[in-house]
Amino acid sequence: MVINIHITPRERERLIREERQRRRVARILQVRQQANENADKVRRNLHYEKENKMQELRRELRRSVSEKISEVVSEEHGGVRLPLPSDTSSASSTAPTRIPMRTPRRHHHTFTKQDAIRALERGRLAQERLRAQRLAQRKEAMAAIERRRQAAQEANRFHLANPTSR
Repeated sequence: MVINIHITPRERERLIREERQRRRVARILQVRQQANENADKVRRNLHYEKENKMQELRRELRRSVSEKISEVVSEEHGGVRLPLPSDTSSASSTAPTRIPMRTPRRHHHTFTKQDAIRALERGRLAQERLRAQRLAQRKEAMAAIERRRQAAQEANRFHLANPTSR
């Protein structure tokens, strides 16, 4: 049995409008999802790059501190500076070469063990401050994302609750 349904032109236009609106909303949701995925991907890549850079800086800082400590120890013993594992040059070229200055230094300060300890402490405190600052920035970013998500949910609820706004 075949039932023929005749719809009025007005009804036909309404159905077409509703279908277009449904497809439009589906496209918008798809684009939002893709944008969120891309943003997550960018965040992950940025995080990895940042971590790699921090690792590199840590290695450089440790190498620099160990060289400085080695210099302090060699100055105290009055001997030649011992080669470090981080040195890339040969052992024969590791002897300190001092370039004569034309004018004498007025305030010459030798780097002592206490200075090395203070420098290490300053470095540790700077790392703690940096860690706290990054944690605060991360919390702030997460709060902003949460506010955006809540605003989108509220807008969707408002849109669904008010059929006249469509």
